[in-house]
Amino acid sequence: MISLSLQFKADGGAIEVCYNKAPKPEMKSESCKKAASAKDEVVFTVPYPCRDVLFEKCPPLYFTIAVDNSVTAHCTGEFTSF
Repeated sequence: MISLSLQFKADGGAIEVCYNKAPKPEMKSESCKKAASAKDEVVFTVPYPCRDVLFEKCPPLYFTIAVDNSVTAHCTGEFTSF
């Protein structure tokens, strides 16, 4: 079984990252982690992201990234290899 570890770090400021398997993960505060300074990072470990489905049919992972509370980006992507 595959487990993903994703690390996020802001280049010069605080960062907040929210993750969920549904769109707009920032809507659930328990899905969010914050790093208070530029030297800190946010780490999410996603155990078995494709549990019980074929890799080709693995559902997307959704992230919302906020840097210094001024820029917010909604990110999703297709992982084609590990």
